[in-house]
Amino acid sequence: MSCVAAEVGSEVVERARPDRVVVVVSIARWRAQDIVAALLAVAQLTWFGIELLRGFFWQDDFVFFYLGATQPPGTHLLLRNYNGHVQPGAFLVGWLLARIAPLNHPAAVLVVVLLQAAILLLCWRLLVRLFGHRWAVLVPFAVVAFSPITFVMSMWWAYALQLLPLVLALFGALNAHVAHLQRPSSWRAAQSLLFVAFGLAFWEKAVLIQPIIVGLTLVLADGGLAGRLRATLRGHPWLWLAHGLVFAGYALVHLVYAPMEDSPRPTVGDLGTLVRNMIGDTLLPAAYGGPWNGDWVGLAGLAPPPLHVLVIAWTASAAVVLAGLWRNRLRAAVAWTVLAGYLAVSVGLVAFTRLGPFGALIGTDPRYIADALPVAAVFAALAVLPPRARAAEPEPPRSWSASLTRVAVPLALVLALGVGAALSIAGAVPQERHLAARDYVENVRAAYALEPDLMLYDTPVSPEVLVALFGDNAMASRVFAPLGFPFDRPTDELRMLDNGGTPRRIGLVEAVGSQPGPVKDCGYLLQADTSTRVPLTARTAGRRRVMEIGYYSQHGSDGKVALPAQEIPVHFQAGVHHMYLVVDGGFDELLIRAQNPVCVTDVLVGAPLPYMN
Repeated sequence: MSCVAAEVGSEVVERARPDRVVVVVSIARWRAQDIVAALLAVAQLTWFGIELLRGFFWQDDFVFFYLGATQPPGTHLLLRNYNGHVQPGAFLVGWLLARIAPLNHPAAVLVVVLLQAAILLLCWRLLVRLFGHRWAVLVPFAVVAFSPITFVMSMWWAYALQLLPLVLALFGALNAHVAHLQRPSSWRAAQSLLFVAFGLAFWEKAVLIQPIIVGLTLVLADGGLAGRLRATLRGHPWLWLAHGLVFAGYALVHLVYAPMEDSPRPTVGDLGTLVRNMIGDTLLPAAYGGPWNGDWVGLAGLAPPPLHVLVIAWTASAAVVLAGLWRNRLRAAVAWTVLAGYLAVSVGLVAFTRLGPFGALIGTDPRYIADALPVAAVFAALAVLPPRARAAEPEPPRSWSASLTRVAVPLALVLALGVGAALSIAGAVPQERHLAARDYVENVRAAYALEPDLMLYDTPVSPEVLVALFGDNAMASRVFAPLGFPFDRPTDELRMLDNGGTPRRIGLVEAVGSQPGPVKDCGYLLQADTSTRVPLTARTAGRRRVMEIGYYSQHGSDGKVALPAQEIPVHFQAGVHHMYLVVDGGFDELLIRAQNPVCVTDVLVGAPLPYMN
């Protein structure tokens, strides 16, 4: 006699028989909508991973790896003020990768792809929890999955460590909170708090998740506006108190480690331009997969999208807003108000922190509004679609054609979104691959693999790797610190990197030489443990320079070169050689000593330039 398992999701079903107990584990049956969503997610993640692997690190990415390689995981690293941000989560990820896989791009890509996969999973779970298995929920899911600004901007690893954890925290917190509303549980309420804390560890903008949770509660409440407000505020006092404590604790930490700096107040005109750049020209086209070409990143992105793109995006947005208000009135009005509040705060944050130094053009950078697209997708769905409680009510029988329409229309919209987003992404990703930075780093790696004893003079890297605004962090020694490559040490052959990352032999310009030595056929004779003064013909410039010392010796010998500002241990090799030292400060003489006799024939101090041969 066989045992038949009941369909109960993932629960364990026990069927007892007189002679034994059979335990059957039933796996939840996927519905058609789940399968389509899974296929969309797999397609997006596959393309996303491929494009990320075709790119490389850029700008702040190298700073994260340098800090991770040189700093212990304490408060100095995790709670440092980084351009006004406190992001311990990002620095912790950088520290781990710097120790496990330094400057390993595929490993960094894996982190980003896993974050995106978790986002898509939680997004789908939230939409199903809100609206049930309806074909229409594939549309907001596609808006999130196919977002061109999320896809393309996440190719910059340092930014991906801000945006993706924030979006993950958003969907995780909302999903836990909706589950708590449907079946109250202290653990589900705590989950929403934990997701918010997780988001705050990567980007301070995660504080906006908390008012979004309140807004979602208000949208899902029953009754008129006053009744909704009472049910929202009075129904969950301990939860709101807990969220308030999380906010207060984070605000205190942020104020201590990254206090807000004074910035000029924006004018009304600047705010208007900023709103248009961020919302009208960037967010709205992206919500429909636009602008359907690659002219929205880099210098091209400073100009507004073509008129036909704006007309389509703005018209479609107005239609969605009106459709929601027509179908659901108060609930739609509340949903649009919550979304408008999120957008207003997003614009305000940029206005008061970035507008002064950069002007309203900063609003053309998609990074500052990318996080609003998932919020817009969820609240637009709440405005247009009835929540699950209402959707579960019995519906009147529908005709075959009406049922087909309920499937065909959402799938057609998803297809249109996918095609439009593909055009937008394919046109933009070549500009975000940073292949020049990849070639630069790979050239240096290859040079050290070929010559393990290679010694380089420390110089700023190419602007394609790190721009000069990063100061000391743009020096090659810091970029390659995670790999342990040495710089500026005494050597018999010093080289420097050209703009492509190829090591070149150096020549000295603006050079100052030594005066002729007193010992014939020797120059300056270094006796055992006695300092010998070597005067120069002029005082050197008070800047970082390279010193070239010509010498010969019968036996090798350790020694020292003493300058007014530094003392450098050196080793003289047996035979005829040249030694290169990196020196600082202005001086007109130096003291050299060696344990065994050494003849110093000449000294030259100057600025190095690479031989381009």
